[in-house]
Amino acid sequence: MLSSVAFLSGPLFLTPGEWTSTRSLITAGLLFSLAGDFFLIPSRSEFYNANSNPQQEKKISVSFQLGVVAFAAAHIAYILAFFQDNEIISWGTFATTFLITMAVAKWLGVIYPPPHSSARSNVLDLDLPADMKPLVLVYATIISVMFATAASTTPVDVSSRWQYQRVFGAAMFVASDVYVAKDAFKKSPGSRGAWLIASGATLVQADSSFEPANFNVTAALKVYGLDTSSIPALTNFSKRSTESACLAACASLESVFGSEKVLAQENTSYASFTDAFWSEQQAEVRPSCIFKPGVNTDVAIVVLLSRLTRCPFAAKSGGHAAFRGASSSPGGITIWFTDMNEVSLNEDHSVASIGPGNLWGQVYKALEPYGLAAIGGRESSLGVGGFVTGGGISFHSNLHGWALDNVESFEVVTASGRIVTANATHFQDLYWALRGGGNNLGLVTKFNLYTIPSSTMRGTTRVFEEARLPEVISAFASVSRGATSDGNAQQYVAFARMQGVSVASAELSYALNITDPPIFKPYRDIPALADTTESRSLVQYCEYINNQNPSGHREMYWTIATQLDESFALWAAEYYFKIVPQAANITGGNPVIIYQALTEPMLANMTKFGGNALGLNTSQGPLILFNMAFWWDNAADDNAVYAFIQNYYKVITDEAKKRGIAHQYVYMNYGSQFQDVIAGYGVDNKARLQKVAATYDPRGVYQTLQPGYFKLNGAPVQY
Repeated sequence: MLSSVAFLSGPLFLTPGEWTSTRSLITAGLLFSLAGDFFLIPSRSEFYNANSNPQQEKKISVSFQLGVVAFAAAHIAYILAFFQDNEIISWGTFATTFLITMAVAKWLGVIYPPPHSSARSNVLDLDLPADMKPLVLVYATIISVMFATAASTTPVDVSSRWQYQRVFGAAMFVASDVYVAKDAFKKSPGSRGAWLIASGATLVQADSSFEPANFNVTAALKVYGLDTSSIPALTNFSKRSTESACLAACASLESVFGSEKVLAQENTSYASFTDAFWSEQQAEVRPSCIFKPGVNTDVAIVVLLSRLTRCPFAAKSGGHAAFRGASSSPGGITIWFTDMNEVSLNEDHSVASIGPGNLWGQVYKALEPYGLAAIGGRESSLGVGGFVTGGGISFHSNLHGWALDNVESFEVVTASGRIVTANATHFQDLYWALRGGGNNLGLVTKFNLYTIPSSTMRGTTRVFEEARLPEVISAFASVSRGATSDGNAQQYVAFARMQGVSVASAELSYALNITDPPIFKPYRDIPALADTTESRSLVQYCEYINNQNPSGHREMYWTIATQLDESFALWAAEYYFKIVPQAANITGGNPVIIYQALTEPMLANMTKFGGNALGLNTSQGPLILFNMAFWWDNAADDNAVYAFIQNYYKVITDEAKKRGIAHQYVYMNYGSQFQDVIAGYGVDNKARLQKVAATYDPRGVYQTLQPGYFKLNGAPVQY
């Protein structure tokens, strides 16, 4: 019994990671085993007396019955745990193992053995009372089912365990029951059955670490068929400099995958990569090489090679971040997902499997023939990867929430090269962390997103003169609060200088093709300088928005969030128009302030599937999300742009704090390279993210070797 208590402490206290349904079942099984040990204590003196006096009739006691029932319940819990933590089952193996186990039980004499006094004996030479036979038959059947389940199922995270760990644990249970049977019905007390039961249960469950302390990168590469001793570039390279490490890593990748998959700077296709970035700062980055994986195992190999050589890396999905190094690694390896561009549907079309190399325009075009879409970007050139893991506001977010709240599962390559599927039932902690955690937990190689119906939409761009600011802000607040009654509406308002005129431009979308939806009446009541209203497909609408935001400029974003307060929103817009002349000398300068609402329906959807990492809830809303965006032409003006935006950011942040409406949240997809996004999720969520990262990436690969973009402990590395 003491050993059962000792082994019970493993699942309860020592196994890392979040609590799961599988762990709950294992723990329940151990508790039942502990109870079984307890109930067998009085039975042991009965067995001893009966064995000491062969003439005494053996009778089944209540204590013994309770013990057997408790152990049977334990085995049922383990069976359920095996099925819960199961990738695939071989029913042929199950049936064969079950029949063999039952035959062995009969041979040993556990199932209906003849009386000890009969001429025909059994292997264990058991003397089983007649009234015990039905109970023991049921128990033996449960044991056989457990052993068959162990032999025929495959754990979801099988690569973290010894291949036969589950079968060995179940076999230990079978052995322990043999000892109990001999102890009870033939041999003297003192067998080690209880110890074996406890150890068997622990062996079935034990997985002390997602990445073992003795993890070996070279051995992990061999799992993927890569023998480092056969690659010349890896035999004599020096880790003393990043340059030599990356030369070795890139040469190794080229020797394995070929020059079509590994682009060096002299490769003619190298320019096609740099041209695919949205901002000029990102396009300026020159990686040592560009790797184009085709399947998830290719991604695992490049992560492991980075670990082996200590060459930094970055990953590019769409490349729509503004700042240098966000999705390209200066002098390192940049993983370009362009060839991982799958878009497919499951059988009932409820889930779309989307590769990280897709842009949202490609996704929508692939799903449009089915009358479907996914919660995705509002510009066709946005990439899937960073958009989803950072948040993801869509045209349908008031109906269904953000993109990260509509993920069925992630296929992700972890720091050890293991490829797992994280969802609401398996690797729940990783699933939670990927929904807002950015690139800090792994490289996602497949996004399985819930689909939504898609039809023709109604879209309007209304432009107002500066004098109409109070009315525009009032309309913005009205539509923001009205989302609770009409989730089809979506909006954002941009404040800008157009050809020397200060204007407010409202983008009003409606998920249905309805003329003049009532929710937008406050905007229609304001006289407009211009109005473009059209019915469009989702594909067409995203291309329209994309054309308003061209690539090839120097770019900067900065963001804050506040409570939805009309007077503050008006003050912040008026202050922007007051200071915007200060940017007049910046060549090609175009500063824009954009307001978006984090509505109550959006916030309510953030509780789906166990919630996300953002730290937002309905009690805090609605909120205004401010995006301070600026594009310009010349690198010589970089510092002037930074100073302009930082000044605006500081002034409105201080004012929001003074009014008591400031909010800590920082939206990753609009964040500046100078902002600590993860801190904006709150102390508890930041600590939880760090805990998850420590479980799946104990050596900090995605913090140190992938230093670009927003890290768990602060702003991105400044290149």
